[in-house]
Amino acid sequence: FLVLAVVLQVLVTTTYTVRRFTANNEASRISLDLLRLRTDTALKAFHYEEKRVELGWNGSRKFEIHRKQREVEGVHSFYLVPHDGKKLPPFQPGQYLTFDLRIPGQSKPVIRCYSLSDSPNADYYRATIKKIPPPPDDPDGKPGLSSSYFNDVLQQGDILDVRAPSGHFHLMPHRDLPIVLIGGGIGITPVLSMLNTLCQKGRRSEVWFFLGVNNSKDHVMKTHLETVAQNFDNVRLNVCYSEPLETDIEGQDYQHRGFVGVNLFKKIL
Repeated sequence: FLVLAVVLQVLVTTTYTVRRFTANNEASRISLDLLRLRTDTALKAFHYEEKRVELGWNGSRKFEIHRKQREVEGVHSFYLVPHDGKKLPPFQPGQYLTFDLRIPGQSKPVIRCYSLSDSPNADYYRATIKKIPPPPDDPDGKPGLSSSYFNDVLQQGDILDVRAPSGHFHLMPHRDLPIVLIGGGIGITPVLSMLNTLCQKGRRSEVWFFLGVNNSKDHVMKTHLETVAQNFDNVRLNVCYSEPLETDIEGQDYQHRGFVGVNLFKKIL
């Protein structure tokens, strides 16, 4: 019995020692992985800031409308290239551009901000802008001043004064986390920039994309979103039509009838 007790004690001590050694090794590995992640994140942030400062500008810069593309009725995308031909600084997906607009009949420049609607690249910026109609309670009133100027007046080749990208509503850079993106109507633009960036960078974490519109007439970037969902199996597309047309098919043109809201999030997520 004494020998058996000693053997059991040795086994218990050995098992404890092995487990502690294994746990310590695992803790060391996790700490090392965390250190590597923090170092990599810091380096990426440094390179991003370095590039932004190197290529950025103060005040306004001349941009040419390289292309004006109709998306749906009353919504156009504007592809803007720097008039000086130089490369563009990066921006955080979700940020916006500020425009100094010289609108005829206005005594001073009209300042407006519009979200960037595509992922960052060195050649162009894209803003997608909806013409704001008169208020529902005043159908004879005037539509949006700057949005009408963009959609009705400006054309390819026109020059605009643009300030550098800014804004604090953007993705957490270099964090590979599951993401839920929510947009309504033309509010798709900042989250579309985020979605395109996630796909461009090959992020494999889950991306749940919720969009609410009236029907297919208001469904901005419909074909693009469907293509993204087909090509990236980590992207879950959830489009809600609140007033679908007779020709709109549930499960094909949209996923849910109604509105984007908490009840839908509870059901889907």
